[in-house]
Order: sequence, then structure tokens, then C-alpha cells
Amino acid sequence: MDLKTQLLAVVDRRTAPVEVPEWSVTVFVRSLSLREVFDFERDVKAVADDVPRATAVQLAYYLGDEAGARLFTPEEAGALIDRDPLVIRRIIDAAQSLNGLGKAEDVAKN
Repeated sequence: MDLKTQLLAVVDRRTAPVEVPEWSVTVFVRSLSLREVFDFERDVKAVADDVPRATAVQLAYYLGDEAGARLFTPEEAGALIDRDPLVIRRIIDAAQSLNGLGKAEDVAKN
């Protein structure tokens, strides 16, 4: 196998479990691809004046199943707005740590 083929075959996406006793589940946060990072930034900026919606969009990008497949699209993010903000913050902080980003409040400032 040549180097190009070998590099393209690498699965470098990660997931991490986050216990959510308030919801009686374990959710998974996922690492984002390069494309998703740019889409994420665009979609969060598009609703930046609505902080609850922007936070829900972040959550939609980060939540996944154990294999790393997304559970929600940005368009479905509104369904997440009425969840407990402390739980949301815990999940987003775990996802940002997995993705090598700062804490949620630091990202919201940008």
C-alpha cells in the first residue's frame, strides 16, 4: 500500500462517552472533521445573536453515537434548547476537550 492510500485509510476520528445521569443515559461526543469545523463555525456564527440556539447548534455538531455518527443536524438543534443548561455545558466542555478547543464560554466570546 502506498503512503497516500495508507493515509487516506486511517480512521482518526474519536468519540468519548459522557455520563448524563440527569437523562439516565451515556451520550457520546465526537471529534469533528476539518470540513465540519468550518461548517460548525459558519452555522454557529449564523445564529450567534441567539445564544441558546448557537449553543444548541454546537451540541448538535458534537453529539454522536458510539461509532461517531452525528445524532442531530444543525436544523434539528432547536429540539435541544429546552435541555438543562448545566448538562449541555458539561457535554460541550467534554466535546471541546476532545477536539482540542477551549471551554464553551471561551468559544462563545469569539
